[in-house]
Amino acid sequence: MASALEQPNFARAADALHVLAREVQLCPTIQASRDAARLDRIFDELGALRRTLETSLGTVAERLGALERSSKVIQQNVPALVYNGHVRHHGVKLAPLHSPVTGELVEATSVTLEELDNMP
Repeated sequence: MASALEQPNFARAADALHVLAREVQLCPTIQASRDAARLDRIFDELGALRRTLETSLGTVAERLGALERSSKVIQQNVPALVYNGHVRHHGVKLAPLHSPVTGELVEATSVTLEELDNMP
């Protein structure tokens, strides 16, 4: 009689697959897996904090820019304000001032005291 070849035991294979499936389901309880999930949450929180910080820094940068522009206009107007404060004769033109909004020189502010007195 020919030697019998070993035959597969499908019941044992099915049981082994069930055991494997149960063990794989337990993987999330492994400390390294829990630590990885915790790190993912931490990275998500750090990302949210980074976005908040970038937004806040953008706001601060905008406000600093506005403050710099305002300060520059004030500095540009100081000589004209000093000069205009000393003008006493009605026929002398006042020095023009820079606009606090645009920073541009406003030539319409270069008027005499007489013209200023006659404005509505």
